[in-house]
Amino acid sequence: MKLIHSRRSLALAAALLVAALPRAHDCWLQPSSFRPALKQRVDVSVQVGVAWQGEEQVRNPDRIFRLARIDANGERPLPGFDRRAPAGLMNASVAGPAILVYQTNSAFLELLPDKFASYLEEEGLERIAAERAKLGEAEKPAREYYKRCAKALVCVDGRSGVEFTKSVGLDLELVPLVDPHAERPEGKLAVQLLFDGKPLEGALVVAQPKSAPDKAQKLRSDAQGKVEFTGVGADVWLVKSVHMQRSKNPGAEWQSYWAALTFELLAATPAK
Repeated sequence: MKLIHSRRSLALAAALLVAALPRAHDCWLQPSSFRPALKQRVDVSVQVGVAWQGEEQVRNPDRIFRLARIDANGERPLPGFDRRAPAGLMNASVAGPAILVYQTNSAFLELLPDKFASYLEEEGLERIAAERAKLGEAEKPAREYYKRCAKALVCVDGRSGVEFTKSVGLDLELVPLVDPHAERPEGKLAVQLLFDGKPLEGALVVAQPKSAPDKAQKLRSDAQGKVEFTGVGADVWLVKSVHMQRSKNPGAEWQSYWAALTFELLAATPAK
C-alpha cells in the first residue's frame, strides 16, 4: 500500500508540475543587494517563477551561454560553483554602475495544445496563436526552444549612471532610456525592447513591483520598440517581455526569447 501511495503522490506531483509549466517561465536575476557597499560580496541568484514568487536555480554550466558583470573595468564572467546556488558571485570592487547579465542557450519544451494556448494568451503572443491556427497546428502539441535573457542593475556604493541606458547585446533586451534611479517626473520610465539589437514592435512589456505584483502595468511596444510606464517609484521592479518566432531548428516549431530587467528604487530623500 505504501508503494502504491508513493506512486500516486509522484504522479500527482508530476501532473501539478506539468500544469504549472506555462506559468513558471519568468526568469530574473536577484542580487543579494542592488546597492552593495564597496568591496561587499554579492550573491547573484537566478530565480524562476511567477509574480515574484521564484525558486532559486543552481549554477548549470550546460545552460549558461553568458553570465557576467559589466562595470567601469569592462565585462568579466561571474564565478560560481557548478550545481550549487547562487549561480554567480560578485565582489563589488568598483564604485559605480554595474550590470549583471545572464543568457542561456536554447532549451526544449513541449506542451499540449491547451497549455500552449494558455501560455500564448498570458504572454501576449496572440499572433502566434493566429499563425498556429492558420497552419492547422492549433490542436497539435507545440514544440519550442526557449532562451532566457536577464539583467540586473546594481549601484555599487550607491552610484548609478547613464551606463544603465546602454545595450549589453542580449538576444532580447530591455534597455532603460533614462537611468531608473535618476529623478523622473511622475515616476515615468521609458524602456526600449531590442531583438537582435533592433527595436521590436508590438511586444507586450510588463512592469511588476515586488511589493504588489498584482498591480503590474502592461503596455505594447511602439514602432521604435518603446514603452513608457508611469508611477515607477520606490520598490524592487521586474520589467519583462517575451518574443517568439518560427524556429529554424527542425526539432521544434517555435523559438522564444524571455527578457527580464530587475532594479531597486529607493524612496526620495526629503530636502533639508
